[in-house]
Amino acid sequence: MNDLQTFCNILRSRRSLRDFADKRVSEEILLCLRQAALSAPVAGGRQDVSCLFINDKSVIATWAAKARLAWQEKLDNSSAFIKEEMGAYIRNFIWFSHAPVLAVMTVKQAPLFWTGLMQEKAALIFGGETSAAMAAQNLLLAAHMAGLAACPLSGPLIIADDIKRDLNLTRRTIVLLIALGWPQERLR
Repeated sequence: MNDLQTFCNILRSRRSLRDFADKRVSEEILLCLRQAALSAPVAGGRQDVSCLFINDKSVIATWAAKARLAWQEKLDNSSAFIKEEMGAYIRNFIWFSHAPVLAVMTVKQAPLFWTGLMQEKAALIFGGETSAAMAAQNLLLAAHMAGLAACPLSGPLIIADDIKRDLNLTRRTIVLLIALGWPQERLR
């Protein structure tokens, strides 16, 4: 089998897993994952993506509880149709409370002059979110190669302002979270 086939098999074998063993992920592995993320291509040659790892279980549990409350409040103020459609799905936005590690993928916000020049398209053209998505893909593939379970999350971003405040992030946009840990089940 040639290298391309091997690589394609690795891509096909990666999947999002949400069941984690109660086992710590070493700093050495997290450093390697960060390096993989930050080696991804970036828009405009700007190195403005960051990857922060949160492994404090109380912080993760607090964020999950806040996300649950925020989603519940949205549902409580919604029509019966939306409550029915989204009610059962909310659990997909808050299950991460048992993840041993959360990667927080952020990017610098587009400069104000970009916003003035490009208005609502500034962030899209600036390309930071695209860069962060590419970094996240690198991180997910590296996690898979390390034998970790991982799952990208956007639902918890309903509390992005709380997360930014907790992490003291200014002039940065949180693009997504990635739950990480050793798998509860053995990966095949």
